[in-house]
Amino acid sequence: NGPSCRQSACLMQAELRDNWDYFTREATITLDAQGQPMPATKYHFLNWAEVEQRHRWCNRPWPDFAQEGWTWCRGRTPGTRGYTCGLWMLFHALLAGAAANADAGQPPPASLPLEVLRSTIAQFFGCSDCRDHFLAVPVTPEDRTSPRAQALWLWRAHNTATARIAAEEQKFNAAAPPRLPWASQAS
Repeated sequence: NGPSCRQSACLMQAELRDNWDYFTREATITLDAQGQPMPATKYHFLNWAEVEQRHRWCNRPWPDFAQEGWTWCRGRTPGTRGYTCGLWMLFHALLAGAAANADAGQPPPASLPLEVLRSTIAQFFGCSDCRDHFLAVPVTPEDRTSPRAQALWLWRAHNTATARIAAEEQKFNAAAPPRLPWASQAS
């Protein structure tokens, strides 16, 4: 699995970089969540069905992974952490890849990766509490200045989520193991 997985990660990164506009879609939303009219708002999102159709991960079809689950992302109790952990890993990989491309002198994508990510979460993430918490993390103009700044914003957002979840866990279970943020940016 090792070499084929590393190779498939590199291939996916290159394919997303080279075909970003092909894999992203635009949607105009005119109704709110309750079905009421709202001002037309355009969103950009990544078409994962197309990615899965064109790319095999670790030289295997995507459904294999759904059946196996995310072993690295297993939670402390059954049924927890897997899906959201996998999403965080994907988000970090996408924004870190955009930053690495910029460092390598690649032209930037047509849409800011951070905005594509946030739009996708806003429109398609089923957990409304998770979605609202994610979108509540402030994005400053400085966070949009470069792919590296966008990747660092996601790092801070993830640490914010970790701290919030840790506080909630402690309210209900003082003996819960600590949840620690990733290392500081200075390290």
